[in-house]
Amino acid sequence: DRLISVNDRSNSDRLKIPIAQMLKKLQQTKWLLLTMFAASIGGTFQYGFNLTIINAPTIFIQNFINETWTERYGTQLESWVITLIWSFIVIAYSVGGLIGSLIAGPMAIQFGRYEL
Repeated sequence: DRLISVNDRSNSDRLKIPIAQMLKKLQQTKWLLLTMFAASIGGTFQYGFNLTIINAPTIFIQNFINETWTERYGTQLESWVITLIWSFIVIAYSVGGLIGSLIAGPMAIQFGRYEL
């Protein structure tokens, strides 16, 4: 097997690495970079999509919160209170998604997967 000398920066010695091993490492690195790129694009798309879903009805939900509060208690909420309540709703949406994703696998294992 042919060998290639590679200079190790931490040590002045030269390492001898077989060409086949070096090509295998290069191919693994290529697949790793491709996987990282695909995951980053997919994650960014999902994040943006979910932001759009939660932000689209913002005005309608804030108006609903204010109208409901007014009907029940006879006073209107200040804008910062409505924003605070809306922030808790958005947080609950995100935390619910996190908890759901964490328990979905164990629940499928525990209770089985049912066909519809």
